Amino acid sequence: MSSAAVRPTDLPALGGRNGRWAFVRAALASTTWQEAAYFLFTALAVAAVNSAAAFELMLRGDLKTAGLAHGVLFPLLIGPVVLTGWVIADRADHSRWPRPWRHAAALAVSATLAVAILPRALDAVGLGMPLELKVDKVKYAIPAWAMFVETWLSVAIYSGLTIAVLEVRRRRERSLQTLEAALTEQAQLSRQLLESRLAAMQAQVEPQFLFDTLVGVQATYDRDAAAGAAVMDRLINYLRVALPRLREQGSTVQAEVELLAAFVGVVAARHGGHPQVHFVVAPEAAQARFYPMLLLPLVQRAMRMAQRDPGQVPERIELIVKRHAQELGVLLRVQAVGLCADDPEMARVRERLAGLYAGRAELACREQAGFTEFVLRVPL
Repeated sequence: MSSAAVRPTDLPALGGRNGRWAFVRAALASTTWQEAAYFLFTALAVAAVNSAAAFELMLRGDLKTAGLAHGVLFPLLIGPVVLTGWVIADRADHSRWPRPWRHAAALAVSATLAVAILPRALDAVGLGMPLELKVDKVKYAIPAWAMFVETWLSVAIYSGLTIAVLEVRRRRERSLQTLEAALTEQAQLSRQLLESRLAAMQAQVEPQFLFDTLVGVQATYDRDAAAGAAVMDRLINYLRVALPRLREQGSTVQAEVELLAAFVGVVAARHGGHPQVHFVVAPEAAQARFYPMLLLPLVQRAMRMAQRDPGQVPERIELIVKRHAQELGVLLRVQAVGLCADDPEMARVRERLAGLYAGRAELACREQAGFTEFVLRVPL
């Protein structure tokens, strides 16, 4: 038996005699082990109650061994009958019959069939229940109709409780699935909104950077027109790479590396060719999805922090991007020290990682041999 949920549309249509039998067979085959376990548990519980009561009557001499066997076997035989009726009604897809009505009808029919057939079958093998009541050693005959009604009500009550428990559990599961789907959709929308905001932020040229570059272009032009033109060309290239991102959806490793190279190119043009860069991107990682505003802020921060003390930009920047199965590894090495300190900029990068990757990404920073290394691991 499968444990997966079954929809009425997954079963054969109820068309004609052959179609009805095919539907019944498919419905019974779709019974899950959880559903069967619920009915079996109810049958065992009723059998335990019946056996306790029957054993007490046996000790008093008011019941024979056959009565005890009847009390145990009867609920165990009723379970499959009621389960069959419930499964057929549950899997049926009739718009004219609401689900509660189908279950009620199935319960009534299966309880009637079980009470009408099973006691006679047990009687035939000598395990019937005597139609008499013994009170103070006086025996009173019980009418057959009264025994039928009492047995039917017992079957209907216990079976109805089992069906109610099943329905409550299934509604709870459906509610949890709906809630999980809503939360997943909300998380996706939040990531998309955050990604759009980050792309817009990355496309906005930092005013101070633009102002300093333009001032540097003017000063360079005064000294050397050709050098000033080279700086202006680098700035134009950076703007061409950065500004179109306002209209783009998402980003890739290759796109982020190109933006980083354009930014460093402007800085190098203003500072005598420094920093020198060495970027290595594995072919299998070039087109991998990568969110904006993760690499560029680290380099911009490194430039600002490195210029505070010695007043010079880092001599060298290295970037290595590799793919490992379903994970992307990024190593950013900046030839400067003291860049691992926690500050608002680092905190914002970590917050972006947490929001974009739901805590599954990692950013580590370490200093080694005059370099500050940022190690970024993100899932694909």
